[in-house]
Amino acid sequence: MRLKWADKRLRGSVWDTGPLLPRPNPRPEPEADFGRGLALVDLCADDWGSFAVGMAHGKVVWFELLPDAGVRVAV
Repeated sequence: MRLKWADKRLRGSVWDTGPLLPRPNPRPEPEADFGRGLALVDLCADDWGSFAVGMAHGKVVWFELLPDAGVRVAV
């Protein structure tokens, strides 16, 4: 994981070798072993995304947090 403070925002990024770009699971099963990570990122981050890293080199998932964005509450 990489964290960087620049332009008055905190940007985090994670790289892995998986070839598929992630999609949030809007309703993960309560007993599931996976499927909650992007739902949490989507809830907490001001912006996020992902991109492929070349042919067969994996992907990067990133998020940004703004200091004055206020509290986000899911309904």
